[in-house]
Amino acid sequence: MPRETSFTERLVKLQVIRVILAVTAVAIGLFYVGPGVQRVPLLMATAAYLTTVGCAEAFWRRTSIGRYTVHGLLVGADGVFFVLVMAMTGGMDSPARYLLILNVVAITLLLSYRSGVRLTLWQFLLLQVGYQVAVSLPPPWWHFPTAGRVDQDLLTFSVALVAVAVLTATTAAFNERALRAGQRDLEVLTSLSRDLERLAEPAVVAEALCAALEEGYQIKRSLVAVREGDRLAVVAARGVEPVSTLHIDSILARALKAEGPVLVRLLDDESPEGLSCALPDARNVVLLALRAEDSVQGVLVAERGRSNGAGMGSRIAAAFGQLAAHTALAMSRATLLEKLARMADTDVLTGLANRGAFDRSLAVELDRANRQGTPVGLLIADIDRFKRVNDEQGHPVGDAVLREVGALFAEDRRGSDVAARYGGEEFAFILPGCPHSELVTRAERLRKRVNEMTFAGLPITLSIGAASSPPQSLNSDRLIAAADRALYLAKGAGRDRVVVDQWEARSGPQPDAPAQRRGVDQG
Repeated sequence: MPRETSFTERLVKLQVIRVILAVTAVAIGLFYVGPGVQRVPLLMATAAYLTTVGCAEAFWRRTSIGRYTVHGLLVGADGVFFVLVMAMTGGMDSPARYLLILNVVAITLLLSYRSGVRLTLWQFLLLQVGYQVAVSLPPPWWHFPTAGRVDQDLLTFSVALVAVAVLTATTAAFNERALRAGQRDLEVLTSLSRDLERLAEPAVVAEALCAALEEGYQIKRSLVAVREGDRLAVVAARGVEPVSTLHIDSILARALKAEGPVLVRLLDDESPEGLSCALPDARNVVLLALRAEDSVQGVLVAERGRSNGAGMGSRIAAAFGQLAAHTALAMSRATLLEKLARMADTDVLTGLANRGAFDRSLAVELDRANRQGTPVGLLIADIDRFKRVNDEQGHPVGDAVLREVGALFAEDRRGSDVAARYGGEEFAFILPGCPHSELVTRAERLRKRVNEMTFAGLPITLSIGAASSPPQSLNSDRLIAAADRALYLAKGAGRDRVVVDQWEARSGPQPDAPAQRRGVDQG
């Protein structure tokens, strides 16, 4: 992408061109043999002009203020100097008249097309004033022919000057617009890349892409959807209808396979079953597959709308493609990190939270409960005589029992509940907001569900110990000790039952409940 030259760099180039044109004007005065050449006044005018240019440059560089004003005044000085050079070297017959055109072209290309137009009007006015001065009362050194042919030549040259200025200004305007658009594309991409570096969730990454499209390109309606079986799950959206999934219709299927953007002029014309629900009456829709490492993560859908035209230029297509590519890589990275985080917190055999995740979750829930004054319930469940299952049926069957019990517990949890494999054949449930009075109901329902089923073809039973943190507060160790003590009592009372610890907010050291039940057959 081309880099937009800084204003300082352009000013330096313009100063060099001014010196070159001034030297060229002196050369014309010294070597041009036409009539009316006034060499001494020309040298004086050139010296004054170069002095003005040098002083302005020094003033601007020393103060670093008013550079636009200073160089605006220099543009005015350009017009005066080159009209004077033209008058001192033969008027309309002088080759110096072409320096006016070169000056206009340089100003237009290096500053702006607006400056070029203003300079052209200024030079046109000076030419007319110079002609009138020559007609009325010219100074001795002012040679500006006023014959009839000169009138026609002056008019022709003035028209040519304006035509060159308009053509150059038009070209410069297009180039300037393209450079600014390219600069904007680069800024949007840079900003998005910077945001993506600190985002670690796929949905948040997708939301950042929609935000970049709205802020950088005024895309009011957009969505990002990722593959989820035979459908697409909408993970981020702006300005669209609330749709959670999309059917992969012909347009979405084409976009997922295409290497570049897929453009749809009027969405309803194509009758996409799923997409039209999210973007009703959409016009000029752009679809881009989100590809990362030869795999398609999902699809970006953006409506450019009526104001942006029906087509899509190569620059916009390239810009959207780069945004989509960066987002796809970030989503792939975020998805991988999410999977790794889940693996680190998941028990491999049962798919429930592991002991580390359980400890962290319990600490978080207790901290929240202590701040909000709400209870936290805890159940610790143990499979009765599980050691006998391993001894008589073998460890593969024991593992199958644990997997099926884990699946049942995962299905049974509600809302913010956390189900974890606590260790061996023990499982734990964190029940945020569950008061002491509801623990028996929750635990009994779980115990009865296990009694009504078989696991790996075997009937099993559960002993469950329950405890609750009252609003006053309990830390993790004391709450676990209370639930573990209740489990010990359940085992000692004959197993296959629920015992709720009656202690609430007791102070002082608590007995080591696991040590108490070491003598109880838990296998």
